Amino acid sequence: MKCNIKPKGYNVFQARLYNITDDIYSKVTFINKEEAIKHILDSFTQDAYGQLFARGVIRTIDPCLSQWIVPWSVDNNKALLFIEDEYIIDSWKITFYDMGDDIILLQEVDNNPTEEKLRKQMVYLNAFYVVVSCKEIGCSERFVIARTYRNNKFSINILNFDPKATKLKPDETLEDRYKHLIDQDAKETERINSNRRTCINEATD
Repeated sequence: MKCNIKPKGYNVFQARLYNITDDIYSKVTFINKEEAIKHILDSFTQDAYGQLFARGVIRTIDPCLSQWIVPWSVDNNKALLFIEDEYIIDSWKITFYDMGDDIILLQEVDNNPTEEKLRKQMVYLNAFYVVVSCKEIGCSERFVIARTYRNNKFSINILNFDPKATKLKPDETLEDRYKHLIDQDAKETERINSNRRTCINEATD
């Protein structure tokens, strides 16, 4: 999937791999977008783990918006996704993501959400995409992805843009300019590591 804005900012491309439970498995940063794409596609073809990756997302920082944006993403068509059967499903989880691949809204519902309803919600939230996951009756709390929809009406409009506004001020660095995004990313990484430690502890208890 492509975005309708061209990245031209921080000149780094973060390759993000999601597993079939809709959790970020890894984040790797590249200077070259093609290398980031290759990393994701190569991960999909790993013999041992490839089918456990649901999608890959690349994000970068846009200087006009001073925000993360997603210029490229792809689903793994060989992923071991949940095959929906309402007779064995306990509940559905719906997760909406914004243009920077951050979660806007997460809902757990008892009824199967229709594509029409989800697309209307995406437009209302201006979500970039939505992921539907399912949990089997009598199983653990683990949800597995069943389907993903992209918002084909998503758009970004920048009004009264001044190119001079993207230039660094005297003694300002890119790290200063984008500190809030770097800090946000660091907190996300710590959250991922914390969740992994919790899972490991639960498995060894």
